[in-house]
Amino acid sequence: MKNALNDLSPVEGRFNAGWGSLAYRERGDRNEPTIVFIHAMSFDQEIWREVFSLIPSGYRLISFDLRGHGKSDTPTLPYDLRDYASDTLSLLDHLQVKDCTLVGMSFGGMVAQLVASLRPGLFSRLVLSNTATKIGVPEDWMAAAEEARQHGFTRKNTMSGLERLFSQRFLDRSPLIDSIIQRRMNRSVEGYIGCCNAIAHADLSESSTELDQPTLVIGSDEDMVTPPDVVEVLATTIPNSSVGMISGAGHLQCLDAPREFTELLLNYMEPPRARS
Repeated sequence: MKNALNDLSPVEGRFNAGWGSLAYRERGDRNEPTIVFIHAMSFDQEIWREVFSLIPSGYRLISFDLRGHGKSDTPTLPYDLRDYASDTLSLLDHLQVKDCTLVGMSFGGMVAQLVASLRPGLFSRLVLSNTATKIGVPEDWMAAAEEARQHGFTRKNTMSGLERLFSQRFLDRSPLIDSIIQRRMNRSVEGYIGCCNAIAHADLSESSTELDQPTLVIGSDEDMVTPPDVVEVLATTIPNSSVGMISGAGHLQCLDAPREFTELLLNYMEPPRARS
C-alpha cells in the first residue's frame, strides 16, 4: 500500500491479522507525527471522516475497523479486550509505527488504555474521549448480547440506542442520522456480541493507574453513557492527565461536535514540522 504523501484523501488497505483481516485507512507521510484513531462500539472508522477532513496536512493519520465492525472480518466468538488490543498492536507493527498519539473513543478508549499499558513506549500521548476504566455492569452487557442474539437489530431498538449516544440537537438536525441508522441496523450481530462480552469482563482501574503518558481525557455535558463525573474519575485515575469538556454534545463527539473535538485534539498535539 502506498502512502498519500501530499494528498488529504486517505488510502485504504487490509491487514492479515491471522484470524482474518482488518480494514484500515492511512493518510500522510510515515515521517510525520502519527495519530491513530480507535472507534466506538457498533460504529466503524467512518466516524472519523469529518475529523480527518479538519486535520491539516503534516500529520500521518491512521484509522481502522475493529474486528467484527465495518469492513473488517469477524472471527469466531468469544473475544475479550486483549484480543482488540492485540489486533491494534499487530496493525501498528505492520504499518511500522514507532511513536504516535493514540486516540480512543468510548469502547475504543478502553482498547486504547489497555494497548498503552501493554506497549507504553509506542505511545507518546493518549487522547481518551467519553470513556472509562469500566463501563456499565456485566449483567446489562450480557443481557444486551442475548437480546441481539435473539432478535438482531430493528429500527425500534436502533433508535432507542441513538437517544443515549447523541444530543437532541444532533438527532433533530444532522443529515447523518439516516445513514447512521442504516449502518447500525446492518452491523454484525457477532461483532456486537463480542464487544458486549469484552466490556462486561473489562476492568482497567488498576492498569490505567500505571499509564505515564501525557493524557487528554475528553468528556461532554450531554453524554448519558459516560457522563462528566465518570470522565473526571478516569482523569484522576491516570496520573499525567488533563480534562477537556465540550458543551452541547453527546457520547460520540467526533460525530456530534467534530470541530470542537478536533480543536481540542490539535491544541494538545505538537505542531507538525514544516516541510523543507
